[in-house]
Amino acid sequence: MDLDDELERISAQTEGKLDAVPEVEVAQGLSALKALSVVDHSWYAPFSKKSRWMDLVGDYAGQELFVIDGDSLIQYILDDPLLALGKSDTSFQSLHALHSLEKLLAGLRTRHANFEVVFWHDHRHSALRTGSSSSLVASRGLARRILFNHLLKLDVKVHVFSSLSDEGWKAFQSRQRPMFILMNDGGSYNEDVAEDAAQRLLLQRLIVRDILCSRLAVVLLAPLEFRDAKIFTFVVEELRQSGKDFNFPAGVSHAQELARRELENWEANVVLYPQALQISEKTNGDDTIEPALVVASRAFASHSEVQRDPTLLFILKAFIAHLLSLRSLPLQLRAQSHPSVGEALEATIVNVFYPIMFICLDKAISTSSIPLDVDGHVFMAILDLQLRSPGEPFTRFVGAGVSSEVENILRLAGIPTAIDLPNVVPPPSAQFANGHAIQRPSSATVSVLPFSNLAFEGLLPSVHEEEDDGDVAASQSHFKYQRRFEDTRHWHGKRTILPAHQGGEAARKATEWARMKELKRHQRNMNNMQKLAESLTGALGTQLQKKRILASARNAEAPSSGKSREKPQQQAKGKKPPPMKKADKIKAQNTTAKASKEDDELAKKWSADVKRLEHPDRSLQLHLNMKEIDAIIASNQMRDTWYDSEVRLYQIHTELRLWAASGDKEETRDSFSVSILRKVLELFQHKKLTKTIIDCLGTVLAAMGFSSYFPQLASQAEGRLIDDRRLEFKFVKLQRKSGEQLYKFMQISDDPVEWQLRLFGEFMDRSMDGKADSRVSFKPDGWQREVLDSLDADKSILVVAPTSAGKTFISFYAMEKVLRDSDDGILVYIAPTKALVNQVAAEVYARFEKEVPGQSMWSIHTRDYRLNDPQKCQILVTVPEMFAIMLLSPPLAKLWTPRIKRIILDEIHSIGQQEGGAVWEQILLLAPCPIVGLSATIGSPEVFNNWLASVQKAHNFKHTFVFHPYRYSHLRKHIYQLPKKFQPFEGLSSLQEENIRFLHPVSALAFGTNTIPPDFSLEARDTLTLYNALKPFDAHIEGGLSRFDPKAYFQRGALLKQKDVIDYELKLKDILLQLMSSPDDANRSILGKVIKSLQDSEVAKIDGSALNMAPSPKPFLEGLIHLLTEMHVKGALPAILFSFDRSNIEIMAMQVLEDLTRAEEVEKNSPKWRAKVKQWEAWKVAQEKKQKAQAKVAKKRADAEEMRESQETSLSWESSFDPSDPLPEFSFADLKRYSRGELLKDIEELKWSRASIPSWALDALHRGVAVHHSGMNKGYRNLVERLFRLGFLRVMFATGTLALGINAPAKSSVFCGDSPFLTALNYRQCAGRAGRRGFDLLGNVIFYGIPMDRIQRLILSRLPLLTGNFPLTSTLSLRLFNLLHGSENSESAVKAVRSLMKLPQISFGSSSGQQQLAHHMRFSIEYLRRAGLLDSHGKPMDLYGIAAHLYHAEPSNLALVCLMHRGVLHRIAGQASFENAKRELMLVLCHLFGRHYLPQAYGTQENVARLRIEKKYSSLIVLPPLPDFAREVLEEHNAEILGIFSSYASSYVSVAETSLGTDYKLSFSDREFKPSEDDDKSLQGTLLEEHLKCTALKVTTRSLFVANSGLGDRVQSVEELARTCRRGLELNEHAIPSLTQISSLPSNDRPNLNAYLLDFFTHGQLDMIVTANGIRRGDVWYLLQDFDLTLKAIRLALDQLLLEASGKKIADGADGELATLENDWEDDFEDDRTASSVKVAETVEEDQEEPDVVSNDWDEDEDAPKKRKQSPTSSKQQAQQGVTEADRRVVKLVNDVCEEFGEKFRKIFA
Repeated sequence: MDLDDELERISAQTEGKLDAVPEVEVAQGLSALKALSVVDHSWYAPFSKKSRWMDLVGDYAGQELFVIDGDSLIQYILDDPLLALGKSDTSFQSLHALHSLEKLLAGLRTRHANFEVVFWHDHRHSALRTGSSSSLVASRGLARRILFNHLLKLDVKVHVFSSLSDEGWKAFQSRQRPMFILMNDGGSYNEDVAEDAAQRLLLQRLIVRDILCSRLAVVLLAPLEFRDAKIFTFVVEELRQSGKDFNFPAGVSHAQELARRELENWEANVVLYPQALQISEKTNGDDTIEPALVVASRAFASHSEVQRDPTLLFILKAFIAHLLSLRSLPLQLRAQSHPSVGEALEATIVNVFYPIMFICLDKAISTSSIPLDVDGHVFMAILDLQLRSPGEPFTRFVGAGVSSEVENILRLAGIPTAIDLPNVVPPPSAQFANGHAIQRPSSATVSVLPFSNLAFEGLLPSVHEEEDDGDVAASQSHFKYQRRFEDTRHWHGKRTILPAHQGGEAARKATEWARMKELKRHQRNMNNMQKLAESLTGALGTQLQKKRILASARNAEAPSSGKSREKPQQQAKGKKPPPMKKADKIKAQNTTAKASKEDDELAKKWSADVKRLEHPDRSLQLHLNMKEIDAIIASNQMRDTWYDSEVRLYQIHTELRLWAASGDKEETRDSFSVSILRKVLELFQHKKLTKTIIDCLGTVLAAMGFSSYFPQLASQAEGRLIDDRRLEFKFVKLQRKSGEQLYKFMQISDDPVEWQLRLFGEFMDRSMDGKADSRVSFKPDGWQREVLDSLDADKSILVVAPTSAGKTFISFYAMEKVLRDSDDGILVYIAPTKALVNQVAAEVYARFEKEVPGQSMWSIHTRDYRLNDPQKCQILVTVPEMFAIMLLSPPLAKLWTPRIKRIILDEIHSIGQQEGGAVWEQILLLAPCPIVGLSATIGSPEVFNNWLASVQKAHNFKHTFVFHPYRYSHLRKHIYQLPKKFQPFEGLSSLQEENIRFLHPVSALAFGTNTIPPDFSLEARDTLTLYNALKPFDAHIEGGLSRFDPKAYFQRGALLKQKDVIDYELKLKDILLQLMSSPDDANRSILGKVIKSLQDSEVAKIDGSALNMAPSPKPFLEGLIHLLTEMHVKGALPAILFSFDRSNIEIMAMQVLEDLTRAEEVEKNSPKWRAKVKQWEAWKVAQEKKQKAQAKVAKKRADAEEMRESQETSLSWESSFDPSDPLPEFSFADLKRYSRGELLKDIEELKWSRASIPSWALDALHRGVAVHHSGMNKGYRNLVERLFRLGFLRVMFATGTLALGINAPAKSSVFCGDSPFLTALNYRQCAGRAGRRGFDLLGNVIFYGIPMDRIQRLILSRLPLLTGNFPLTSTLSLRLFNLLHGSENSESAVKAVRSLMKLPQISFGSSSGQQQLAHHMRFSIEYLRRAGLLDSHGKPMDLYGIAAHLYHAEPSNLALVCLMHRGVLHRIAGQASFENAKRELMLVLCHLFGRHYLPQAYGTQENVARLRIEKKYSSLIVLPPLPDFAREVLEEHNAEILGIFSSYASSYVSVAETSLGTDYKLSFSDREFKPSEDDDKSLQGTLLEEHLKCTALKVTTRSLFVANSGLGDRVQSVEELARTCRRGLELNEHAIPSLTQISSLPSNDRPNLNAYLLDFFTHGQLDMIVTANGIRRGDVWYLLQDFDLTLKAIRLALDQLLLEASGKKIADGADGELATLENDWEDDFEDDRTASSVKVAETVEEDQEEPDVVSNDWDEDEDAPKKRKQSPTSSKQQAQQGVTEADRRVVKLVNDVCEEFGEKFRKIFA
């Protein structure tokens, strides 16, 4: 749900409603083009503006089923410009079409897409191009038939329906529940479009509308892009809001009906038979072609046109012969260029023969699945041969066998076999002259430059190298410095990476002012860290206890595997302990005496407490006693003593008395029995018990009906018994002397097992084979002990376990091990977000203490700030991008990297993210030590683990995989059903009605599915209700249900444990699966009845269509306060309310704040409130008078009396009253957890730090409400996290960033509104925040404003498989060479590179292996050499900084290097008008960075022009083309890239030709196209075979199937080569720095780029970027900041290059024009979401305030100026120093653009 429109108060144009309709004729005569214009302008263009570019599987659908529109699929294939089919010639290459079809399907399937194909007869027109020429329609019709028949033979389900209103389709949709339809929307069009094309497009647009209205999303097929293991395209969200019907003018409906009728009439006039062009799932299974050819030939011969022109029968004979010959032709011979048989004959074939024959063939095979193969080139070759050799018998052309079959078919069709040759004189063949093939130019190749590097010896393929001619690009570059790049300095700072004593430059001496500033900043940061640490708790909710670790190389406390870290070494067996010294004896005696005295004092205190509590006056105040006892237990510091156990027994005693006093009440029986049994079981686990206490507990169990469990519990407690002692109180009497129970109503009424299932599920023992282990302070489960063993054995390990399962201890155990083992070993903890970095660092600070001279124990390293020196710590907490930079830093590779002992990758599933995932993968590939991978949400984790294990094996590390699938606490699902009308909100205690409804997990099966996800879980009570729901159908269940009766299934005499319920749950789920998968309708009916019986009674009353409708924004926002009120009353707070759009959560928070303040204003206007304020004011006056009087007599009064009066004053309610404070009834803040004074102090600190925080956000804090997203100020976020953990904040609106491991304990997770980013992964991540371990045994998940079918889909969704990236890009190759060169081939650097090159599988998302990797690396070397970035020995060159610093933006970074080398920036900077130069530079940079496509319907020239006039938009919207001179440079460079890559592709195939074999298999079905042994000989010696051998194209890299369209190895782009390459050639288009997309002009196949960056640079208006450019408000900040930081990186790289060239020391230029950027850069590419990328709502987490830094920052200098100043040096002086005037102008231009853009950016977000 998008709430932007509600915020902007343009409700008339909210998403899904129509804009104002332009003034067009809407009468009955509305043309198709005008109707299309109305539809697009009033609806589709503005609606599609909000479509999202997404990863279809990873970020959106996961493993959900979707449907591919069959006709859109066929249209996509047939519209391929490379395909020789349906063009204006005689080509009809069906093999190429089959290859394209299977290539697309294989691309989807290998990326784990779950799809089926559906054909709707009404949707055929766009695929057929109905209304075009009869030849085109007939060609596409036959191709459609061939492709359809081929689909039926694939492992893909295909369905056929008449239309969207077909009952069969509706049943399919209801049964299969597809998530969306992958289809075409028709694309863009021009005003001069033909009427028939406008008709087809109009129908297609309205089909999209109908699908969206049926609550299905539409995903666009045309822009589909396969990138690594991901699938990207535009997602158009479905329409779910009520009242959003499309009220198009009547003329549109009329035009729609007219278009449909006219197209169908055209078909009726052209198509001869009703079966033609119609498809059906039913076929007769006949796979022989001959009968169909007889039928088609007979029909063909009967046509009037054929009877008039006998030439057509001659053509027919050749056509039949070619069809029969194809089965004998190898694919190599079918790679032919298009032959010519003369214009006249070709015109006859195209305009007459093809339309008639293709329609006849279509009809003939319409009821079969014949795999028809048509090849227009072979057909033309036969005709050409016949025309050239008229005297030759037909057998000479095609052989006796084929000739005989042709004559037989003609005979059966009633056609004469002897057909005269027409009088046609053929032209000289362009392909075949005198029996010899004409030589064609082969693809351009590029000579290979020499290269050598010892680290790659034996790893790169052998190729022929030319003589070294120096650095190729250097002589052409406009930056003519030819300097070897020395990467010794920080990327964005002046200082060297290494300190002076290790070879770096000495740091400048800081001024006293700088030192003081540094000290204050450090103190402030440490103070914040202390506060953050104090808010953290352990797994049991207790305060963290700090461990002190001694500094030494191997301290005595260091444990060996399995030994305790705390216990001293035990005495060896057989040896007596040494005698105790006298001093020690005295000390021991004193200790014993002291303990005895304390025990006596404790006994006296407890005796006094009991007397007070048992006083007769308090017999009616048992509730107060309970509260006091609870307080004593909570504050008790003596946990493991007799005192604690007796206090707890008294607590049970008091509650029993309270129950006895309340009497037999049905409504309280369950709550009392559950509470008391919980306390009894907890006391049985106490470490100090007496026999008396055990006996008392036995009487309690007997009174409640659980006496059968007493023997086992008492037996387990025997080992913890201490000397018996008399109780200080008389335990409540529960039975008479006769044994009869005194309070029979305390006895449970149902069976103990069923009672436990019904009420005690969340309190059952949760351990899974838990046993004591001296290595940890708790009883670890079996899987946790396996983790400990692996860590002790220094193995790598992947741990997959759900949130709350108990993974937290793993990281800190590993940290402690590293800290104890040595003083220089390093553990690196990698977190996906900076919020998690801060939290983990705070927890390290709270848990450990270790002092080592000259270094710190821990450090934080992110862009925002660094605490302590990352190179001088043992525990480094960082984000992946920063660590990757450190790993690839040459100076660190020598001294720092070898010290790393362990790397922990938290939330390791982030490796599958669209943006940033490749960095995680690179870390794993380059890791120099064992790793620990942690995640709760990996789909099919064993698949990912197999790859990870192979990586670790290549690094010589042993690896372990631990998978634990069970949560510690269950999640209970609910839905909030919005009422039709809300009552006015009057306060948090004024709950008018209950709308939170329970959702039984099994009720989600009503959605319709045949499977259950692996993590589908049932609570204990759910299993009981499910069993009772199944019980009436016992006779229909295989094996019967009685064996699963809980009373019989579970063991008697022992309390149920969680693992017992899990086993029971699995058995019941097996029964559900039997019913779900059964083809028997009766079983499915039973399942439906079971589901219905488990639904909430109130939910079941609501109509299904209403449940599946999303609310409009107004009731959605209005209902939030009522939802929170109900949660407050039911104890479901604190809660996190999730939405995946920053703007949405701010709007929701503001709405709640507004509702609270408005209701409070009403209360504060009441007489009661005014009277209270008046009383307070009177008290204030009295106090002032009293204080004055006290001052006069102060000397005469005793101090004691003064103190007493002061206390009386402070205890008065008036003393703490402030009428401006929020009233408790209108605030969610818990002032018991945190005082308002403390909050005010925190807010003042935020204001003092100049933090930019909206005032409403601070006001909301006072009322216990907060927002949390990555756009909020860092200090504010830290404060929110801390206050939420402390319990002061109880309502937090957040995006998915908070779900990534942040310790934000909540009782409930609420999903507010639907979103494409509410995926299976994000759902589990966010839901996992509920159920706080140590606080709650049960979590609540509430769905608010989400349609029921969407909720059911989420519950039943499966986690997607992790998909990887091809991690070896050209930029990474460059950085690896920099690592080798800069570290002088250090051992760690060489090891990292060589292990990378030897991996059996480079990426877990692809099958790319060593050979592909080696060739790709060699290509990258060649490219980087020619680009002037590497020399012949692998040393980086001068513009390395640009390429490396913008590594995330490949290939745009390399395109920029090219433009700089070729002088494009110099040309721009050399203009007379500096303003024009700035705009032109911005235009170029906008084409390179921050590229966002516009949906085609919105970005049309006509629509943009209309918007700029009608809406008065100041934005260009569409980005203008690149300047011609820049585009020409990029096109030339791209041609070089293509040449290099093509050469290496050809080289690879040549080397691997034997292993690859012949390319004759299709990629999806593995169907082979090669002649059988018999067929292979049938054409031997024929003229056709000889002709084809001479004319066949020789292809190496191109697929033979694609070569069938007359295409050789010459390609136009890398994309074309990757898409059309042969089988076995693994080409990763996106791993090659192709510039095609950057340099190409927009076209129908390539949507326009959004000009949002250029527009913002021009007008600086945020709202215009949102409304005109269509950028979502929640995304704007990320996108603009990303570009802002890109500009700064470019500026800095130029600074460094030119300063080095000038010969100056960097430090000396601190105040000059080339002064460096203060802020760090790298972390700006950190992906701060679960879902997703910088293009969507939650991505890069950044802050607007200045970064917090300390003196040992290793990326910046504290004294760097805040703003850049102009250099005082003249251009002449600069030139003398080595910097030319032209270079200076470039630097000034870049600097000014950077400053201007940054100023506008900071201004709007200030």
